[in-house]
Amino acid sequence: MRVSQGPDDCRRAHASIHSTTTERRRASLEKRFGAMADTFLVKRGIVKDAESRQKLIEHLSIDLSEAAKKLDCQAYKPRMPGQTV
Repeated sequence: MRVSQGPDDCRRAHASIHSTTTERRRASLEKRFGAMADTFLVKRGIVKDAESRQKLIEHLSIDLSEAAKKLDCQAYKPRMPGQTV
């Protein structure tokens, strides 16, 4: 049995689980946004097939990233005229 030698070994092991870039991306999006998508669907009583759910997850990824960028920009704007933050 070989003992892991650090983060590079972990990355290689993770990469072997998902054989393609598309599969790795899909797994990453699922991990980050899957529960949020499920909560959204359940609260609205919507039942979706796997393909539609995946599209929702992809849109959540894009929209939430854009929202985070906007909030980040607004955080550094002065709150009142003449005031610096």
